[in-house]
Amino acid sequence: MNLAAAIAVASTMYFEAADQGHFGRMCQATVMWNEQRYSGKSWVKIVKNPDRYSCWGWSELPKRVRMRLAIRRKELMAQVAWNDCWSIACSMVDGTFQPIGAWTNYCRVDSNVWWKAAMTETKVVADHIFGKLS
Repeated sequence: MNLAAAIAVASTMYFEAADQGHFGRMCQATVMWNEQRYSGKSWVKIVKNPDRYSCWGWSELPKRVRMRLAIRRKELMAQVAWNDCWSIACSMVDGTFQPIGAWTNYCRVDSNVWWKAAMTETKVVADHIFGKLS
């Protein structure tokens, strides 16, 4: 298994969806999985794209610092979320992941991104909407 790729995927999933519960993280992982399968790009290239995953943008730096501190303090919820992200990421990188949808994109429900209205096969999970762009 590519350890650098697993770390990048797990970190992205954690920064984006630590508070979304297991099902929310599985939905996000499905979007990543489908993008990797459709594009053929490396895991690191996909998940570290700040235009695609806001957690890597400069405006999200304070959030990343807070998340890292939460991991270091080993708060129960943060540790459970990280362990879940790590487990899902490892299955993605080693090819055993089972996606739960055909979604290619997601955003917050209250987001105003231009492509949100064009998504099909949508599913709302917590405060995010997942869907497929044709």
